[in-house]
Amino acid sequence: MLRGMKEDGPAPEAALIKRARKAIRPTLSIRAAAKKARLSEARWRQIEAGYQTVSDGTRVPAIGLAGTLARMAQVVNVSSKQLREVGRQDAANELDQLINWRDYVRPGYGARSFRRHAEIMQKPESERTPEDHAFLAAELAVTSQRQQPAAEAASDKQTPPVQPTSRQPSGPEPRCSGGT
Repeated sequence: MLRGMKEDGPAPEAALIKRARKAIRPTLSIRAAAKKARLSEARWRQIEAGYQTVSDGTRVPAIGLAGTLARMAQVVNVSSKQLREVGRQDAANELDQLINWRDYVRPGYGARSFRRHAEIMQKPESERTPEDHAFLAAELAVTSQRQQPAAEAASDKQTPPVQPTSRQPSGPEPRCSGGT
């Protein structure tokens, strides 16, 4: 038996998500909820029910991964505190990162960093916070540090530029005519 699976129903976190989805007015269908969470409708149903049926008709527990549960919780407005209360600390941490993604961005790395940089650059200079300036400075330091080995390698491979030499005229030497 998998962690959190009760013999008579879904895991506590699945029951919490189901109750929250049903409490939304107007009612949020499983199809609409799954679409918002970027899950298949079938997977949402399996997690809410607490089981999935395999090919021979056997029921096996269906426990959502932390990231999956975090996306589901975000769609139905379940808090990270509620997820912690039902024993899913991992999903609560993932939900915190979804909600407060700016706090978890590593400057200079990945799409979140690019997104954060774009948000900061759209603000007028006068509206940028000290945290914004610190992020930009850290990002510059990281990207410079990551680009340094490539720049050094490129400069090692370059041949020094050829210095132009004075060109000797080709053909017969000019004659001086005229005489003194």
